[in-house]
Amino acid sequence: MRDSDALLWLRAFIWPEQVERAELLDRAIQTARQNPVELIAGDATETLAAVMEKVPGGRTLCVFRTLTALSPRSRERLAAVCARYGAKRDLFLVSTRGPGSIESELRLVSFVNGVKTERLLARCHNRGQWLEWLES
Repeated sequence: MRDSDALLWLRAFIWPEQVERAELLDRAIQTARQNPVELIAGDATETLAAVMEKVPGGRTLCVFRTLTALSPRSRERLAAVCARYGAKRDLFLVSTRGPGSIESELRLVSFVNGVKTERLLARCHNRGQWLEWLES
């Protein structure tokens, strides 16, 4: 969050009377400044495999995907990339998937010792206003 123009652009999406949302954005910006991340531009189905190969040994990769519009073909390619990696190393894929409404499902796909498992973790609002954990 070092680009002041980008920050102003984000703030412009919050209406003046939405004080809670403005405070939430301020906290998110502060967190991003304290914990900078490397952003890699590109199509995940084309760049993720190369990123995965750079993960140091002894580390577990977690991929987070939320409200990303992918074509069925791209979803299949992304799943294949994750499956290939998961066959060799542990991998966790956390994603949200919605039926087009404001509600989504939070899902976990894990590959541990080459074994794939899938779990529905929660139902949630697409914009993070609420999250309902399901029984574990």
